[in-house]
Amino acid sequence: MPSWIVLLLFLTFSSLAFAQPTGPITYKLTVTPAVPPTPALQYSLLPEMTDMSSGNALTKYYKAFSLDWWGFYHRQPVKWHEDFDKAQEAPLDQMPAEFNFVKGWRMLREVDEGARRDHCDWELIPVMKRDGIGTLLPDVQGMRNIARALALRARYELAEGDIEKAVYTLQTGFAMAKHIGEGPSLIHMLVGIAISQVMGQQLDELIRHPKCPNLYWSLSRLPRPFADIRRPIQAEYMMLSGLVPRFDELRKGPLPLDEAQEIMDLFLKNMQQLGLANIDRVTITGQALATYGKAKAALIAGGRKQAVVEQMPVPQVVLLHASEEFLRLRDDVYKWVALPFYDGFEGLKRAEAAYKSLREQGGMLTVFIEMLPTVQKVYLANVRADRRFAMMRAVEALRLHAAMHDGKFPKSLSEIKAVPVPLDPATGKAFEYTLQGDKASLYGPPPPGEQVSASTAMLYEVVLRR
Repeated sequence: MPSWIVLLLFLTFSSLAFAQPTGPITYKLTVTPAVPPTPALQYSLLPEMTDMSSGNALTKYYKAFSLDWWGFYHRQPVKWHEDFDKAQEAPLDQMPAEFNFVKGWRMLREVDEGARRDHCDWELIPVMKRDGIGTLLPDVQGMRNIARALALRARYELAEGDIEKAVYTLQTGFAMAKHIGEGPSLIHMLVGIAISQVMGQQLDELIRHPKCPNLYWSLSRLPRPFADIRRPIQAEYMMLSGLVPRFDELRKGPLPLDEAQEIMDLFLKNMQQLGLANIDRVTITGQALATYGKAKAALIAGGRKQAVVEQMPVPQVVLLHASEEFLRLRDDVYKWVALPFYDGFEGLKRAEAAYKSLREQGGMLTVFIEMLPTVQKVYLANVRADRRFAMMRAVEALRLHAAMHDGKFPKSLSEIKAVPVPLDPATGKAFEYTLQGDKASLYGPPPPGEQVSASTAMLYEVVLRR
């Protein structure tokens, strides 16, 4: 399996490593009733345009990886890194002094500046056109470590009660998440989502803080969706389109046998370079002979003249048919992510099940199918981030209602009149809401046909501070 697909699978599933094995992922908040600040847009969770400067954010992010700064981080022992991560969840009144250097870490100032640049250009599109799915992305994963340091800085600022500084740090983290998530691959998008959730943990902590103003309008101004899956899907589409060398020549008409075999050999070489070392010429030849009859019939049924197809040598017929079937399957998968999650998820599941069933049948097409990433898991990860932001907005609607009604939560979400309560982006419906004593619960159920788990369902439990 190609290394980029391995990394994609790792990123998709590792984001759930912290979550409960059963039941919804649960966030518990104790909050204070609060109204929005005056003016209402005083706090933004992304940098304002007035704070932006022209330039490529990536140059600043790369500068943060300077050996003088980042080398210090990587030279630390395993125990140090474990404690560093634990500090991101430590009670605010028990923050360890060992890591408070992050408050003034020059490395993070470079990241602050990068987050306030007006664009982030990874300069990868020409490389991806050239290298296709063999494109290497060695720098993306390291950005998560920067996010951990930012999260820790925000936590120290909250411990000191400095809401303004904490919001500034959150702006940096969310802007960096956007910059990375808008990069030209699904891997970029997944890392961006992961960073947004690292910062989301500290946003929860801000909402818990007794001094926190109501952030309903701040959360409402975040982009929806936070990470647009359509851009990285276009990049994946572009990379997968280059799997077959000289594809246009295959489609034009019959080729001499030696040219058709040359294209087949080049295709085989590409597959071996991508990690499919078990695919050799003997295997390909056997698959070609076994599937030739079916492939020829399919090309004729697809509209090509029988006389033309019969003039094509075996390698051309088999590779052309497998290529066109792959493109059809690819589009049948990718088309569904153009829809809102609640409209597209079922269709995406069916499309992925269809190509996986063909994989089990073997044959030439199997080689292509190995190249298709599992978009369903990425689609879920994407909506999970949007669902969390929507739930935070709903929590702020609850805090606002309580501030206007003698410190009491509503019995139902329909009682909230001051602001609209957001719908669940995973279902397109209202969140399920219950009130038991002083505890309000917001629940987002799994998509139809999915089991309740940390990756499919989410629960916010909110208690008023007394």
